[in-house]
Amino acid sequence: MKKIAFVLALCGVATVSFGQGLVNFVNAAASNFSTNSQVNYLGQALSGGTVGLVANSSAAPAGYYYALLMQSYAGSGATASATLANVANGGGWIFTGAYATNALGFGRLGGGASAATSAGDPATGNPANQFVVVGYSANLGHDWSVISAAIVAANLASGGFIGLTAVGTGTGQSLSAEQIFGGASGIATTSTLFSTTTTVTPEPGTMVLAGLGGLSLLALRRKK
Repeated sequence: MKKIAFVLALCGVATVSFGQGLVNFVNAAASNFSTNSQVNYLGQALSGGTVGLVANSSAAPAGYYYALLMQSYAGSGATASATLANVANGGGWIFTGAYATNALGFGRLGGGASAATSAGDPATGNPANQFVVVGYSANLGHDWSVISAAIVAANLASGGFIGLTAVGTGTGQSLSAEQIFGGASGIATTSTLFSTTTTVTPEPGTMVLAGLGGLSLLALRRKK
């Protein structure tokens, strides 16, 4: 009987330490996602392009995926940097195993009102945490491991979109689903996914110099 009780106690500890958390992985208008093809994810200006809400789930095949990352948080002190490069490098952020994709409304995502996170959720023992969502177009891939490796290697496919949200805070694993968007401390601002195209628009000064260079060559040819 003592051995059985001991085994059961160990199972209980394992459940607490590595059990899944629940998250409400659904956004609203105040936290819509948009795409921007006028600027790329490196902050460089592109030629032309538009800005608008991401497609809805009925606008296939223009799909998007959203990966939820978290970090433990003591409620004070420095926060791990929430930049695309840092979250891709795993700089304090852990992928929770939770994904979302296009919802019915433009700009919306749907990952479930009670989506389960994996053991990757750092909220062991139910402490506070912080979270961030990385969004990217489906043509870049699905798995966060593939996307993060491509970011680190500066090898994201051209013609896609990628970006991340502001940081939200939560209470960690619990029986009720943690609110990712909205609520008292969830993400309450809109987010932008920037183009992965890296063909940069030349600076106006560069274009002028190139034009002058072309005119000089024409003048030389006429003299000859």
